Amino acid sequence: MNGGDVLPTPITLAPERNRRFSTDVFLVTGCNRPTSRFYPPPGSATMDPKTELPRGHDMPDIASLSFLVVDDEAFILKLATRVLGQMGATDIATATDGQAALDQLEAATTPPDVMLIDLSMPGMGGPELLRHLADREYGGAVVLVSGADAETLEFAQGMAQHRETNVLGYIVKPLKPDALTELLNKLG
Repeated sequence: MNGGDVLPTPITLAPERNRRFSTDVFLVTGCNRPTSRFYPPPGSATMDPKTELPRGHDMPDIASLSFLVVDDEAFILKLATRVLGQMGATDIATATDGQAALDQLEAATTPPDVMLIDLSMPGMGGPELLRHLADREYGGAVVLVSGADAETLEFAQGMAQHRETNVLGYIVKPLKPDALTELLNKLG
């Protein structure tokens, strides 16, 4: 095999560790870490409604916050909306790319308090959207939610913070309620 060949070695996480997703791990020769892809279980586009979500003791009143979730994947939009709703959020809007998010910001009388933004989207992606938010002096908070590796997310977070955008942090997909709770606690 040549350097960079992909050796498929699918595994499924133990059901008690991860009931909502199966994971395929591909070991790439010449790379020191595996690449993962997450898939919802067949026939399921939502979380188990009986799932108990963590609640931070210092977390602000989620019901008083407005959210805009920006992602090109319908499943992620549904998942994020469901997670936020189960955490107590009632004002949740979605956009399928950066331009749609900017259009919503322009039309809104009050910008959302928190934006969850994917980095990789067709049309206007997350990095360009972050630049526009900085140019418009967006005063809310941003959470980056992406399938990109942590190094790429850290770079995007640093660039946005350099432009004085309030980035609370990032979550590598899939969206995890505990990770979102931890980041939203920074608002408190």
